[in-house]
Amino acid sequence: MNRTDKPKKTSAELVQMLKEKGVTFEYTNEEKAKTYLSDVNNYLRTAAYRKNYQKHLCGINHNKYIDLDFAYLQELSTIDMHIRNLVMKMCIDIEHDLKVKLLSDIESKDTEDGFSIVDKFLNANHIIVQKIEGASSSPFTGDLIQKNFIIEKKANSQTGKTTNTIKGIDCP
Repeated sequence: MNRTDKPKKTSAELVQMLKEKGVTFEYTNEEKAKTYLSDVNNYLRTAAYRKNYQKHLCGINHNKYIDLDFAYLQELSTIDMHIRNLVMKMCIDIEHDLKVKLLSDIESKDTEDGFSIVDKFLNANHIIVQKIEGASSSPFTGDLIQKNFIIEKKANSQTGKTTNTIKGIDCP
């Protein structure tokens, strides 16, 4: 349905479509809007913010946006990007602090060797084990995985492919 109802459009066609919906181009001109949509940000992300604006309920401008300029959509998109980047940085800092705290707790517990935690985790998370097995032949991660896991390679005679299976864990 979308293939016929919503065909691919150029940035010029998208600007025209926004104009037909009542979006104005007083604070940024149409040429800059076209460039923005083709080179800076996509239509879907930019135009999504128009849902925050009211439309005329009747009259000659029925269903057209009220006082919505394309520059407002650009600004909201830019603010959203900055918020996303800030939240991402915060998440990375929180993740780091949690890892440090977890390692500190493990190190301070004399009865914990670190290996048993990994064993319990991997025994409870078979999907992660499968991902490790799959990455064990990667040129990027294979060496690290093979230092911490005993990997058995098996050739599948039907497919001709080799599969790797973890047969032992030596990972703290």
